[in-house]
Amino acid sequence: MNEGLMHSLISVVVSAVTGAVGFFVGKRRREAETGSVEIENLKEIISIHTDTIKYLQEQISELRKEIDKLRDENESLQKFKK
Repeated sequence: MNEGLMHSLISVVVSAVTGAVGFFVGKRRREAETGSVEIENLKEIISIHTDTIKYLQEQISELRKEIDKLRDENESLQKFKK
């Protein structure tokens, strides 16, 4: 076989192997980084929903107090009417 051809084949094989190894290592790294970003995004979403739930619970509590106040006022007016 021609020495130049052999040298070219070896170069092609080495380049292909290097490219394949680089691709798989890079792919694993990207997947790990993507997983990390997804976890951070989920933490942020949970935090936002937790804050929203706390706010809504406070609003419910205030509305229940207002309802109780209005019921008492209504009962007083009903008694006064009779």
